[in-house]
Amino acid sequence: MTIAIADRATGWTGTILTGTGGTAPPPGGLALQDLRHDQHNFARDVRMIGIRLKLEQVDPSGTVTTTRSVFLPLSNPPFTVGAITILTPAVPAAPATSTLTYLREADEALQFRSYFRDSTGNYIGYGVRCDYTLPASWFTTNAANCEVSGLLISQRFLFSRYGLSPRHEPGGVLQAARCHPMTRFEYTANPAVDKTQAYYRIASLRFDYRLHLYVDSSFTAPTATTPTAPQQAGLFADEDVANPVTGLGAVARITAAASRTAFSAVEKPLVCEVAATGLSEGCPLIGPRTIYAPTGATHCWDNTHWWGFRGTGAPMISAPGGFHAAHMHWRWGGAGSALRATIPEIDTSGAPTVAQDHPWGRAIRTLVDPDVWIQTIRVAVTKNDPALDPTRSGVTLDSLSREDWPTLFSSVRPTPDSIEAGGDLVLWYSTEVHRSTDFPGRYSFAIFPQRLAAATTLFTRTAGTVFVHGMFFAHNPEIGGFGVGTRDPQHYPRTAATIRSSPTWVRQP
Repeated sequence: MTIAIADRATGWTGTILTGTGGTAPPPGGLALQDLRHDQHNFARDVRMIGIRLKLEQVDPSGTVTTTRSVFLPLSNPPFTVGAITILTPAVPAAPATSTLTYLREADEALQFRSYFRDSTGNYIGYGVRCDYTLPASWFTTNAANCEVSGLLISQRFLFSRYGLSPRHEPGGVLQAARCHPMTRFEYTANPAVDKTQAYYRIASLRFDYRLHLYVDSSFTAPTATTPTAPQQAGLFADEDVANPVTGLGAVARITAAASRTAFSAVEKPLVCEVAATGLSEGCPLIGPRTIYAPTGATHCWDNTHWWGFRGTGAPMISAPGGFHAAHMHWRWGGAGSALRATIPEIDTSGAPTVAQDHPWGRAIRTLVDPDVWIQTIRVAVTKNDPALDPTRSGVTLDSLSREDWPTLFSSVRPTPDSIEAGGDLVLWYSTEVHRSTDFPGRYSFAIFPQRLAAATTLFTRTAGTVFVHGMFFAHNPEIGGFGVGTRDPQHYPRTAATIRSSPTWVRQP
């Protein structure tokens, strides 16, 4: 059974899968299919695979003695599952000039209420929600004497109209509509936990999504309603230090050289399937580092773009720019941040002051809920393999989540397949919210020894929202006479030939 999505105010259409009875989601949670905006294809199937609780057993001295990871689908059991709710702004009764009541869920999208508000103050939006409760009995059975005695999970898909305002990117020249697949969690504290005995605590909570996107290949108009065109994707790492020679190009985006200025690393299009890291415990770098280009440190990827293949030798999406594509950003680079200071929707740091004050903290610029900024984000782009497709009979949700996340893909194919010419592709997104971190102390800054005093700072949160920025979908051609980055393939600092010669699943910038 299905529920139709057809919202004239925002332009979104599609279907919501339902389970027995037609009021609640099927096992696994909300699954939205055949999503389109103004008849432009956006996604075949968007859903969460499930969540992973990492449980630590701690002795009375505070020492962690055991750690285990538990996969939980959003199903009954183990959750109590609520009904699907459709979310729209309330129409005022009178007078006619009264503004619409906004979607209350927009509060939990942080400062993003403006995505759902027009110039007159009316709120325009659409959404789908379902809530899930993990009861105290689960913790009693699986993690006795735990700090937590309950867990609430709330899925909220919010959709916005098409437009320039608010800005989707720093230039403010890209029209787009938004799809926010947000998920909120909240722990219930256990007042009876006895820490004079061995007890459990939640070290992290991970959310695994599968996004079967589909974007039309045409620049100017949708194709047939049945998707057929191969898909392509690219990974990008933003530049953190403005180039004094070509920096103007990055701001104005008037030359192809702007791509080299805006990005420190590019793989466009992806040469072969990939599993990559987007953030590491809230930070854009992996490993120890010292200064701008630290030895032994690796920059994470910052965003991915997705588009329909337009033919061999045909121009692809511009970069920077990315018109007629789906975008997913989880961080903006530090370069040009002063120019974005008045655009909170795309320039929130996410991290608290103590982390921002760290020498590298000024470049964090993560697009996450500040309450749960300690996130490790991972993304993958794969072929739509039958063994990894939850819509296929016999494919169980627990088979689509691994504690060691990249092995989900490498276990199917030890060597990633080529996707350079496009194909039926799937975007996987996983974000893990950590209980604590000793950032900035886990990084070594030998030239800033005075900053290491904060090395043991810990952060803990019991509620927050993930995937708040979601994806923006720009399906119209370039507007306003603005130039864009190059539409040619780009691969640096690693060349396409190098990637082809020794393909690996895990590729860092």
